[in-house]
Amino acid sequence: MIHPLDWSTTQSKATLSALYGVASLHGTEPLLEEEKELIEGVRSIILKHPEVDYENAHLQPAELAELVEDDLHRMHAAQLIGLMPYAVRPFSTTKLYIAEKFLNALGQDTHLMEDYIGARQKHALNMEYCALRKLGRDVFSPCRSQWQK
Repeated sequence: MIHPLDWSTTQSKATLSALYGVASLHGTEPLLEEEKELIEGVRSIILKHPEVDYENAHLQPAELAELVEDDLHRMHAAQLIGLMPYAVRPFSTTKLYIAEKFLNALGQDTHLMEDYIGARQKHALNMEYCALRKLGRDVFSPCRSQWQK
């Protein structure tokens, strides 16, 4: 559960800054609407610090590790950061790379990222299968009539 009730303002700001860093490629790209909504949800619902400004804090992975000291908060911060590259489609390997740097700095295993990648790949394959199953006759019927000639 990623909802500990005792996030300090410092821990919240550090975690939000890391999320912003992943989503914005360390401030070089604007956030997409879905990314903004995810960060706002984390800020107000999970961390319960809606007043925290995170956009101007360009946090590096080592700084995040210094500010989030206890193991429980590190684990939960890593779970949140691990989700950020998957907030929008298409998936961004650059965002994944940045998130991995934050996870490594927190001392968290990057298997979290591998789990998300596997789930994303499985979901994409399921979507392709469903689309082919539902639309297959419509797509391939012109070909079938040509083959029958």
